[in-house]
Amino acid sequence: MTVSRALMFTLFLLSLAPAAVAEGYLLEAAEGQEPTQVTVKLQVGGDSIVPAMDADGPTGTEKVTPMSVQGNFEYQEQVLGRGEQARSVRVYQRADAILKIEEKSSEQGFERVLPEDMCEVVCDLHEGRGRFLCPDGSLTRSQVDLLDVLGNTLVLDRLLPNREVAEGESWEHDPQAITAIFGLDNAGVCEVNSMVVGEENNQVQIRMSGTVHGGVDGASLEMEIKGAYLFHLKQGRITKMNLVVKEKRKASVVTPGLDITAKLNIVVGPATSSLISEEMIAAAEKLQVEPRSRLFFNSPIRGFRFAHAGNWYVTKESRNLVTLRLLDDNTSIASCNVTTLPPRSAERETSLEQFQREVQQSLGENVQEIAAANEWTSPNGHKCMAVFANGKVKDIAVQWRYYLVSAPDVKRVSVAATVEQAKLDKFADADRLIVDSMELVGAAKEETAGK
Repeated sequence: MTVSRALMFTLFLLSLAPAAVAEGYLLEAAEGQEPTQVTVKLQVGGDSIVPAMDADGPTGTEKVTPMSVQGNFEYQEQVLGRGEQARSVRVYQRADAILKIEEKSSEQGFERVLPEDMCEVVCDLHEGRGRFLCPDGSLTRSQVDLLDVLGNTLVLDRLLPNREVAEGESWEHDPQAITAIFGLDNAGVCEVNSMVVGEENNQVQIRMSGTVHGGVDGASLEMEIKGAYLFHLKQGRITKMNLVVKEKRKASVVTPGLDITAKLNIVVGPATSSLISEEMIAAAEKLQVEPRSRLFFNSPIRGFRFAHAGNWYVTKESRNLVTLRLLDDNTSIASCNVTTLPPRSAERETSLEQFQREVQQSLGENVQEIAAANEWTSPNGHKCMAVFANGKVKDIAVQWRYYLVSAPDVKRVSVAATVEQAKLDKFADADRLIVDSMELVGAAKEETAGK
């Protein structure tokens, strides 16, 4: 055999040998994990953007206000279920944020803190969106907004591909996973992927980047995501994550626009001593959640508090008035004004006939018919009256739904909802929870209310 033939034969034998396979890492969350201790730090800087308004409505220009947020969160978390039934119970040791707004050469600061009596919280996943519930009472919108930060640890393991991945290999993230982790309602365009870059001390180093076009609270947004996270091979979970998210969000009827950069740091480790009792776990597992999670609005200064479905959003507050908007599929379908009125004694209570006349007078020529008039006693023992009027505004068929909630010697409350008649099926009496849960309380003194 000649040299050239020997060389060719050797190369032929080498070609038959199996190729070297790069070492892979199994990136899959461990089952039956113990309680974890979580620390989250959030920094946000940028601009809040709202349409400028005058007496005739939007002017076509925008008001840009510099703002910043500093948030700190510490909690223990026990995951109770995964997949579509994902749920966990958390005990918050700290949950606070400071919002600063720069306006007219001055700076205003607002602090949000989760009350100590609401430190036990259930995190639940519904239709791909994280929800926060307090077994001891309903959370307010501002409290939910405080807790609903980027990087929901209940579903953080959805970033994992659940298979072996070699160094240098990447994978695309499911849009539903990104929606749940980043607290979005939808992600129409999702081009986010992760790649393994190395391993050290049993922790796989992973980089993540990409863009998302989606929506939240009726507003469209664009997000640019860059970050890195660690997966602990022995613990079977993501233990650390650093994220930088640039977000541009358009203003909606219920939220301002945003042009911000958010920096997030998450650390997850074993809980040295659990604060989560068996009783907490049992209560969280049995907790029945409404499709539209219930929230709470509490205003002792105005003299009332009430519960409402989670798709009602407060859009305006003044001394004696609160305005809410109802969203359905990210579209506004109704508005509601809750107004405090002067108290009346039992001898001077408004009758249903008087209330109906007042409604007709206030609406004037827009009213075509009175569709309903009724009165009852609420679960809180308050007298309730309702008058529904049908009519038209600029050739659009509308129903006005007026309620009066009263009790002797305390401020009365008027609830007035406006909804297009074509949207009444979607509306589905969404105002009744507000009325039936309304609790009239002794209002604060006028000088306190003024402050």
